[in-house]
Amino acid sequence: MNSIRLAILIPVALFAAVAQPTLRSIPLGGCFPDLLFLLLLFAVPIPRVTEGRTLLFVFFLGSLRCVGTVVSPFATWAGFGSGLLARSFAASLLRQDRFISRFLTGCFSVLPVLFFDRISATHFGLVHETPLAIWQIAATGLLWSLALAPPPLPGRARTA
Repeated sequence: MNSIRLAILIPVALFAAVAQPTLRSIPLGGCFPDLLFLLLLFAVPIPRVTEGRTLLFVFFLGSLRCVGTVVSPFATWAGFGSGLLARSFAASLLRQDRFISRFLTGCFSVLPVLFFDRISATHFGLVHETPLAIWQIAATGLLWSLALAPPPLPGRARTA
């Protein structure tokens, strides 16, 4: 991640951190995926998960997320980092040229985040509802599969 990219991503992350509680407060707002985790998924390229700036970006987004939620920063950092690793693992196993493969990659990447959110919720005595988690998994998979452009078919040039 270069500095120009970070100069764009940091204000977007601040806006997402402010918009997240508002989005969650509307009816069925709990079904939407975490905006900061989506930003992390789309901002970090798949092969660059272990780069130094990527880890700093994970810590920055995790800290922003902790400002608006009761989730501990360690659970957020672990969930975001594990989500990136799960995404790179799933992308290495599945070919990303099919919709279902991209959908499964997006679904698989959000599972660690929801796992750590559930642990934090039970720690505070809160209920993390399973149907909402299923909707968050499906929404993340759908957004990842629709936003990620498939590679060009072999033997065909991509037209603009």
